[in-house]
Parts: sequence; C-alpha cells; structure tokens
Amino acid sequence: MKNNFKKEILSFIRSIGIPVAGFSGDGATYTNIVCLFPYYTGRKNKGTLSMYAYGKDYHVICEKYLIKISDFLRTLSPEAKTKIHVDKGDGDDKLSAYNAGLGFFGQNSLLINETYGSFVFIGYVETDLILPPDTPLTRTCTGCGRCAAACPGGAIENGKIHIEKCASAISQKRGILSAEETDILKKSGFVWGCDICQTVCPHNEKAALSPLSVFYEELLFSLPQLTMSNKTFSSSFGDRAFSWRGKAVLQRNLEILSSHDTEINGHTM
Repeated sequence: MKNNFKKEILSFIRSIGIPVAGFSGDGATYTNIVCLFPYYTGRKNKGTLSMYAYGKDYHVICEKYLIKISDFLRTLSPEAKTKIHVDKGDGDDKLSAYNAGLGFFGQNSLLINETYGSFVFIGYVETDLILPPDTPLTRTCTGCGRCAAACPGGAIENGKIHIEKCASAISQKRGILSAEETDILKKSGFVWGCDICQTVCPHNEKAALSPLSVFYEELLFSLPQLTMSNKTFSSSFGDRAFSWRGKAVLQRNLEILSSHDTEINGHTM
C-alpha cells in the first residue's frame, strides 16, 4: 500500500507529545515509523541505578504511545498492518532510527540525537503502509575517545563493544560473576546498568530535558538491600525496567557494591 501520509502522521505524533520521529524502510515492502522518547530529567548519577531505570518500565511507556500511532494509521488506511517494536524481538531499533535520520552513532555504539543526546529510548511501528524513507545524517561523533577511556571494563575499542566487558551487560548477567566481572561492576558503581560512557560524552553535555512528563514520575535512584520475598519484590518493583531479571541478580550486585564500599573504607575483614 503506497501512500504519502507522512505529514499527517508526523502531526499526530507531535500532538501526543513525542518530539522526534522519522521514517525508514526499503520503500517497497515495509516502513518503520521511528520515534525517540527522551528520558533525561536533569538528574545524573544520583545513585546506583542507570538513568534509564529511574522511572517506570520504558517498554510499557513507549508501547502505549506506539499503540496510539498504530491506531492512527488505521484511520488513514484501515487495511494497514502494524507491529510494534521497543527493544524487543529481532528488530534493530538503533539502525532503524539512524536510517530515519534521527541521529548518528557514537563510539560507544549508542545513537546520539542532536537535541537529546543519547538519553533516548527508541521505538517504532513497522507497517506495510509504504512511505518515502528519510535520509540518514552525514555527521558522526567527534571521536574524542572519552567513552573508551572512561569505560570501567575497557569494553569500547575502535568503535566496537566487547559486550563481555560491559558493566551494564555484566549487571544483568545471571549466576556467579568471575573475578574480572566483579571488579568491573565494582568500578562502575552501578547495581543495574551503567551510564559512564554517556555522562562523559561531549554530545550529552547540553542534552535537552525530556518533554515527556511520564519520565519524571516516581523516580528511584538506588535500590535498598532486597531482604524481601520474591513475591514482595515483584509487587514492589514489577513495573520497573530492572525487574525482569529477578531479585537474585540485583541482590548479588548490591552485595558486591556493599563489599566494595567496605574495602575502600578500610574495614575489610
């Protein structure tokens, strides 16, 4: 189904509060209507949770917006088929956003938007409604190397990410961590995720605040020791992005950071 409803779609997207959107696809069989959801609230490194996990689960938040867009598409073309993607499945969110001209890649592999930096969630509606794709940006990051130098695990090398050394990935890993993984987690200071490569990035120095009020609600910067049942954990944190890994992984990380605090205070037994 080939139509040019881009103007109407963009107008609707902005009317529901999403500030950045674009179109990618092959121009023949599918279109991705890509949206950026800025989440930066002005609070950096307030605790042991990554900034993306301060608020409620972004998957749920972004999906609600994308459902509205999907429904709107059917008012334009009732037979249109749609599928929603938010950091799940086999779709490449970052590449879709890049191809839609919404940003460029940093050496840390993150998409960087001109206005909101890398503090954005990416979601898109895949549809068989064929729309002209936008053009990727020609610019690149400065290549200053700050992200690579600051990475606690040395995971960033020549623009590639060694995921096994990434503190964020390690914080989400199940089971017993190796000595090297434990050391990386301690260096990062994060119980869940890691923001270090983002907070040192010059492209984020003047990142605009999120215009979406939902990302300012019920913020949580750190976790307490999780001396609770799994049921209580689920009821207390089930609506958070970190809850999917379960209590055991987070409690392990809390204990690792707690032992690190004891070591640096000179009270190791």
